[in-house]
Amino acid sequence: MFTSKIGKEFGYDDGWTDDGTFEICGEGQVGDMLYVRGNKALLEHRENGKELHLFEAVGKGYVRYISQMVYKSHREDIGKDKNNVNRKRIIFELSTEYTSNEHDQALSSSKTIEGKKVVRYTTTYERDPIKREQAIAIHGLSCMACDFNFEKVYGEHGKGFIHVHHNKPLNETGETIVDPEKDLTVLCPNCHAMVHKNKKNTLTLNELIQLLN
Repeated sequence: MFTSKIGKEFGYDDGWTDDGTFEICGEGQVGDMLYVRGNKALLEHRENGKELHLFEAVGKGYVRYISQMVYKSHREDIGKDKNNVNRKRIIFELSTEYTSNEHDQALSSSKTIEGKKVVRYTTTYERDPIKREQAIAIHGLSCMACDFNFEKVYGEHGKGFIHVHHNKPLNETGETIVDPEKDLTVLCPNCHAMVHKNKKNTLTLNELIQLLN
């Protein structure tokens, strides 16, 4: 899945919202957007067991990987097509959250027991304010692998944005009390995606750093 700054010329208006959601227009340059082909595939990617990866076109022949995404919801509005004619648009709302048992582990208060196989987790690190703030207070807001800092690059718009990663999947540890200092790592979306790229082998922070050097 690709996004591009020149998409506005064709009636697309993609971008991040304040809560970390990425909004992307569906496919279709002329006339109403329909729930077919790529739009249908995006809408049903979870049910079909397909992963969703977002790339940004940054120049002729060059793209930048942003993150693995998941579908959250969608809405319809009215916008211009490439001929400047009003038409129905589909706006998909995507999240960088991981939703599989290996990728997406719920975090609650600092003394809760996590990792029971009987629980189907639907929340993620970014959505738990207690764990998130504890980890950030300890580790800061710069990626612990590549040192990327969203506020330094994007200014006020990027302030406070970072992923909080569970160092060891809870399906491996079973029930455990999470220590934000030892068990959680702050990572940018790119590094977070690389940690989980191989579902059978979650990289450690040191292994990820070695790949970058």
